[in-house]
Amino acid sequence: MNYIKFILLTFFIFFGKGVVSLSAQQENVCYLAVSVKDQSTIEEKAEEVFREIKIEMKFSNGMQKNWEQIAKELKFDSVKQMINVHKEEKNWNKYKEVFNKPQKFDQAIFLIKKKTENEFEINPSLVYEIGLSLVSRYITDVKPLPPSGIASDACIYNVLVTVTDEKIISTITAEDFNAYGESKKKGEDGVQASILKALYGSIKPKRVQICEDYGSFLNQECSLMLAEKELEKSECWLDVNSNEQMATDVIDEKLVAEIATSLISQYLDEIKYYEKPKFKNLFVEDESTTKSDKEEFNKQIDIILNQHECLYKVFPKKEDDNIIVTFSGKNLNAYGNSKKSGSDGLQEAMLMALYRALEGKRKKICQDYGQILIEPCKIEAVSFEKTDANFRIRGFLQNDKKSNYSLNNISYLVTLKDWWGYYPEILANAGIGQTFLNYQSESSSGAKFKASVTSLDFAKTYVIEGKPKETLNKFRSIIMDVLPIKSKSGEWFLIPGVGIVFPNIIPIPLIYQGELDVSSQYGNFSTKKAFGYSFFGILGMELAEWEMLLGLRWSKVEFSDIKSGASNFSLSGTNFMFGLGWGF
Repeated sequence: MNYIKFILLTFFIFFGKGVVSLSAQQENVCYLAVSVKDQSTIEEKAEEVFREIKIEMKFSNGMQKNWEQIAKELKFDSVKQMINVHKEEKNWNKYKEVFNKPQKFDQAIFLIKKKTENEFEINPSLVYEIGLSLVSRYITDVKPLPPSGIASDACIYNVLVTVTDEKIISTITAEDFNAYGESKKKGEDGVQASILKALYGSIKPKRVQICEDYGSFLNQECSLMLAEKELEKSECWLDVNSNEQMATDVIDEKLVAEIATSLISQYLDEIKYYEKPKFKNLFVEDESTTKSDKEEFNKQIDIILNQHECLYKVFPKKEDDNIIVTFSGKNLNAYGNSKKSGSDGLQEAMLMALYRALEGKRKKICQDYGQILIEPCKIEAVSFEKTDANFRIRGFLQNDKKSNYSLNNISYLVTLKDWWGYYPEILANAGIGQTFLNYQSESSSGAKFKASVTSLDFAKTYVIEGKPKETLNKFRSIIMDVLPIKSKSGEWFLIPGVGIVFPNIIPIPLIYQGELDVSSQYGNFSTKKAFGYSFFGILGMELAEWEMLLGLRWSKVEFSDIKSGASNFSLSGTNFMFGLGWGF
């Protein structure tokens, strides 16, 4: 008895599970409902259309086909009709080459005559098969509506195909799903294209798969998707202007792109050329394509590119004997021109544009392309970069020896850019130093004078700019040609200063002082009482961290209290100073 109960219990358990499982499966089933609405008013539903087709120009044995045979394959009544139809097409120039020299081609593209009949009359069963296949493939599995009916809350995808005179419109609706697509194609192709466009527009994650499966039906959409994906391959792009009003017969677009891509990558950002013509050529025209369709597609290609964050544009054109190139883009707005022709003119015009716009890169541009930008780089060769040193030490030496006197002068200056922020800005590039002067002479009476003076010097450094700098840089170029100097960096400085010595008033030993020794027939005398001052000016030429210095100094020192009743002894005069400086 217990054994029978166990068997019955097991049966009911598995039966119950099956019912629940079947119920769940039924709840997960989705159905497809299709309806067709014909709103066309066309009475004559048969017409002749022409489509492009590729045919063999030779038989399998290698013999050339005659035109009668080709016309027959293309379904024309005569060779004359075939030629006239091709002449009336806008692509006649493409066909003309084949007609003139057919022996040159093994294959060729021609227009084929195709008669379409009743293409607006849509077979509902055909719509059903297309809808069932596409919805199941890209949304979810759907089944036909069962004859027994379905529950009121069942999952249903409704496909409505509306046929008008101009296009076929498809809508797909369901709970939480609404899609719309239209196509100007006719018949079966139009139905399939409109449903695919509805799915493409509503299911973004499936767009790549849809294009892989049915790219020929969604030529425009899939070409735009490829254009968008191309942008992901690089952070920065180059667009060559293709506006017919601005583009002229300068050079072909690819050559413009190659030169511009190379130069911008060299001096600004690594970029790639975005070949819009390549994507625009992907658009395949058929009998449903209109001029506005082509224009809209080209416009969308431009929009995709112009929305990119890092985009450089180059606009080449030719005016009279000049090639003119304009750049625009991130940190670049430049114009250049050249009187040369061809690729040489393009390169020079682009380099000139970059030279004008990129002041900080001019030296590098001239190092790389000085043989092309000859005149600008002559100026740049003497424009030199500034070496911004915080600390400078400068030393000067002057020797002057005549028959009755000798003079030795040694000076140094220490200059700080900002004195570590402890002093006012007005003292920036101020310097302090000393001058050590030794003087010996002998008078006509035989008296000998020996003097030594230490003065305290103050100076301030000014950077020379503008036209004076340009003139001085020409002199610098001469120096660099004569001397074995390779550095092309540096600035020019003007250093005015003053020196003082007055130990009689405020004696500061070792800082400034003066001493005179006199040896004469009246005896030997000496004094340490001196008062003096000097003014000097120094011109400095910077070569990297080094400086070449040339100065002029006027000094006057008077010694007093030599001996009772003796007159004061004075030294005064002007002397040149030569020196070197070093900064870091």
